[in-house]
Amino acid sequence: TPRLFYPNDLITRAEYLTLLVRAYGLEQEGAKCTFEDVPKGAWFHDTVASAYVLGLTQGVSEDSFGAEEPIKREDLCVLAYKAMLLTGVALDNGISAGMKFSDSEDIDDYAREAVDTLCGLGAVNGMGDGRFAPFETATRAQAAKIIYAVLGITEGEV
Repeated sequence: TPRLFYPNDLITRAEYLTLLVRAYGLEQEGAKCTFEDVPKGAWFHDTVASAYVLGLTQGVSEDSFGAEEPIKREDLCVLAYKAMLLTGVALDNGISAGMKFSDSEDIDDYAREAVDTLCGLGAVNGMGDGRFAPFETATRAQAAKIIYAVLGITEGEV
C-alpha cells in the first residue's frame, strides 16, 4: 500500500505533537503521563509523555490530552513556540507580526505570544483573507509548514 501524505486532511493533537517531539529529538526514555486518553502502549504514548514531562504540553484538561482531537491553529503555534524555547532557540530578535489579523482579538491569551512570534518569524501565516483563524482545525500541510519553518529557524536559517 502506498504511503500518502493527504495534505488537506486534519491533523490530530497526538500526530502533531509526535512530529514536533521527534523533529526536535525531545523523546525522554521512560517518560510517563496520567492522561486517560494516552494509554501505555498507544503509538503516541512515549512522545506525549515526553512532552508532558518536559512541560511542553499540559493537555486539554487535567485528565485528558485530547489525543485524537484535531488540533487548533493557535495550538500549532503554542507547541512549536514552546519546543523552540525548550531547545534554547533565541527568539529575542525583535521580530513581531504585531497581530495584524482581522481576528487577532479572537486569539486566546495563552497563545498570543506564540502566534505573534511565529508569524513575525515567518513560520506561520494567516488564511489569505486577513484572518488567522485561531480556532479552525489545522491541516497536515499547515502543520508540516510550521515544523519545517521552526526547524529552519532553529538551524539559524532566518
